[in-house]
Amino acid sequence: MKLIKNKRTVSIFEHYFMILTCLVLFCLLISSLSLMFFVATTWSDDLQKKLTDSCTFLVNEIRVNDENVIYANNDLNNLLANLQNTSNADFLLCDKDGKIIMCADTCDEQGVQNQKIVCKKHANTSFSRETLLAVDSQPLGYLQKGPIDIDESQDYIQIGFSALSKDGQQFYLFAVQLLSVGYQPYITQYMKMTIGASCVAVIMAFFCSLAVTYRIVRPLRKMAEATKHYAAGDFSYRIRNVAHYEEFNELSAAFNLMAKNLEENEKSRKNFVANVSHELKTPMTTIGGFIDGILDGTIPPSEINHYLNIVSEVVKHLSGLVVSMLNMSKIEAGKVELNFSEFSFDQLLIQVFIGFEKNITDKNINIVGIEKLDSVMIRADEALIRQVVYNLIDNAVKFTRNDGTIKIDLSEEKHHVKLTIANTGSTIPKDELNSIFDRFYKVDKSRGLDASSFGIGLHIVRSIVELHGGTIQATSKEEHTKFVVLLPLFNNV
Repeated sequence: MKLIKNKRTVSIFEHYFMILTCLVLFCLLISSLSLMFFVATTWSDDLQKKLTDSCTFLVNEIRVNDENVIYANNDLNNLLANLQNTSNADFLLCDKDGKIIMCADTCDEQGVQNQKIVCKKHANTSFSRETLLAVDSQPLGYLQKGPIDIDESQDYIQIGFSALSKDGQQFYLFAVQLLSVGYQPYITQYMKMTIGASCVAVIMAFFCSLAVTYRIVRPLRKMAEATKHYAAGDFSYRIRNVAHYEEFNELSAAFNLMAKNLEENEKSRKNFVANVSHELKTPMTTIGGFIDGILDGTIPPSEINHYLNIVSEVVKHLSGLVVSMLNMSKIEAGKVELNFSEFSFDQLLIQVFIGFEKNITDKNINIVGIEKLDSVMIRADEALIRQVVYNLIDNAVKFTRNDGTIKIDLSEEKHHVKLTIANTGSTIPKDELNSIFDRFYKVDKSRGLDASSFGIGLHIVRSIVELHGGTIQATSKEEHTKFVVLLPLFNNV
């Protein structure tokens, strides 16, 4: 069996710190490279201009002297030395063959006619014919960057000019400077500054990440604490004062709403357990007592049929409880398929009322509006709509006191059919009115009026109505309770 290794997890702080650090360092790198390129380019352009100006000045000095004077001109040699000291560049004077005849570093001997004034370093060096031709082709100055003829091991910036002496002799003047010598100190210093700035940026990124992630993790820890309470069954715990971030506030509000719903469901579950326990305990005790009485002879044979009829009614009551719970489970699981057909809604109402004729007569309830119902055709699942009507009428009959009134109204609107069932009786408290459609909720906690109810009838009603795309509302005041159902006329959900 192949084992799958879990990837190493990182904390939010580590993740945020790495991202922020990499982003800061990347920005520093880009800005540093850009600035280094700018400095190098500016320095190169400035150096080129300075060397060009110096060479132009020297070329003018050469033009006013003849060949013999140039070879023995100590003043020109001193001028080269002064320019070298001020610009850190070597100025080299060459003859027409590229041989160096004068540089800033003179030898100990004084120059004489046709004697080269050149140091030992440049005594045996010369520039190639290709370089001289390139200089001749650039009358405004020849520029080269990289290795040069006299030193191919390093990179230089080289400026070259050609010049004619007073007597027409060809000379070449070169100014060369190592690239590394010019801006290397600046680059080194800048690198030190960049490294220092990077260290400061990393430290700032650390503390910024610490501060931000603390504000992110703190509400998450509160939510984690809340889930522990919920897992332990304590749904009263609420998350308060989470964060200044809108997203976390929305999440905490969702957590609190979830906790509220879980708390209500838990209360419903406990009520359901209590109700079902009561519903099962009493009839099961009744059934067991009567059967034991029949078996042990306590109940005389002449009364056996009477008590068996009572047992039969109790079994039907238990069967109704089981059927209602199964229907509720199917609806909530989405396993109910709607079988649409067109039928007369007003006739369905009359048929259901006829089924309650005995209960209505026993309580002397006055039915208002049944005789003048509008004729309404509706397309829906007839069996489920019948159950909706049955549950609503059963609820109205059950909670209407003796000599009370049930008023029914059916009307056709533009796209909906409106069914109103109102009854006189006890007023439903306002704080409980929104809960009567919840599962296993019973307004009559004493079970005096609601002894045969399971607390799921209205929940099934709302579920069926919503399955058809309709709505149901309830109002109760001054001992008048009213249910209003809106259903689409021709539904094909």
